[in-house]
Amino acid sequence: MTYFVVRTRKSARNPRSTAEIEGYELSSQETSIGVYYTKAQFFQSAYHPSNAYFSYNSRTGDKAALSVRNSLGGRYLQSVADNRDTNNLLELPDC
Repeated sequence: MTYFVVRTRKSARNPRSTAEIEGYELSSQETSIGVYYTKAQFFQSAYHPSNAYFSYNSRTGDKAALSVRNSLGGRYLQSVADNRDTNNLLELPDC
């Protein structure tokens, strides 16, 4: 299993919507080099369910697991902390 840190690029139209995040930047725990994917590219070529994805806030040190959610607009990532859906992806700086 590979562990990835995920950063996001929020929607200019609706920056408070997790479902409308435009893209994700992935970096492995072993390297700080990030690769940016649009949301469609991420789910077509980068996402694999056997890997673990999490968000990390460098200001607070908080980390949260990410899970895949589905909506009418397609799949997106949602952070989960203490078994509750959270919006901490929206609190992170854009990539």
